[in-house]
Amino acid sequence: MAQSKLYSVGKYSLGRLKGRWVVTWREGRTRRRYDLHASTQEEAKRALERFARGQAVVQAGPATTVQAVWDAYIADRELEGRKSVPILKFNWRALRTTFAGLSASKVTKQLCRDYADARRAAGIAEATILTELRRLRTALIWGAANKMIPEAPQVWLPVEPRARERWLTEDEVRSLIDAAVSPHLRLFIILALATAGRKEAILGLTWARVDLDRRLIYLDDPTLDRTSKGRATVPINDMALAALTSAKGASLTPYVIEYAQGRVASIKTAWAATLSRAGIEHATPHDLRRTAASWMVMAGTPIEQVARYLGHSSPRTTWKVYGKFAPDYLRTASEAVSLDLRRRIG
Repeated sequence: MAQSKLYSVGKYSLGRLKGRWVVTWREGRTRRRYDLHASTQEEAKRALERFARGQAVVQAGPATTVQAVWDAYIADRELEGRKSVPILKFNWRALRTTFAGLSASKVTKQLCRDYADARRAAGIAEATILTELRRLRTALIWGAANKMIPEAPQVWLPVEPRARERWLTEDEVRSLIDAAVSPHLRLFIILALATAGRKEAILGLTWARVDLDRRLIYLDDPTLDRTSKGRATVPINDMALAALTSAKGASLTPYVIEYAQGRVASIKTAWAATLSRAGIEHATPHDLRRTAASWMVMAGTPIEQVARYLGHSSPRTTWKVYGKFAPDYLRTASEAVSLDLRRRIG
């Protein structure tokens, strides 16, 4: 909430929110706010006066552009301190060419289909196209909820693509580790398999969340906002313990995965080079998580334990993706059909 109102023009009040200068006002029972992008109080006052005169605010109505709704939506996300803002801004680079200058009421299913076709022709992955259009839809729904537009238009979405199903064999994993000449990438591969953690969780892991004595890794970072993607606390197996003990003795930063005395932001180049040396045609870092999960299920680990290891909120999600790897997967059903066939043919 904005606090310490310092200046007002009509129904618009100047306030502070998380160190930023904002204008707040009410429309019925709805409280609205707008980031003034000012660095001093005097700048904020002048920006508020312009805002009140209508020079910076977009009037709600059928002619309100998608750009105006998007800008207000992003400003609101920034005020909330959402970590997704940089990603949203990146998505807008693709969306704005088609949608920015249109009034929100002009967004149609056919226009969305045309956008998707153009992105496919440019070689963009189906999952990326779906994400972009989903975020456009979310922004327009927000605009309607905040009375910037009368109603949210129907944003057509492509069919969700099949989930990627790639996991590595034991031979591929051995080849990958042997080919990892960079110590930081070798450690990443070992931890990705040992923890079944996502790439971001492992690259962001600090030594403060690695308990070598109790042999536990806390993948959840308490300094980050919680998301729908859970991060578990997992045990350190023998393979990981040896690698971590060695890395700890040579560490120069608070981060477990480090390179050139700094945190590793990306492993894209090292990963591609390692795949090439290992003779593996195609795999992603996330495939290591899939590999770990499939190996657990193949070994007969109860699906509830696998779910907790992966940070899934429900074992149903885990079973849906990895159930087919269970040793007894649909075995009873298959045997029932076999007995029935024998009786019929018998």
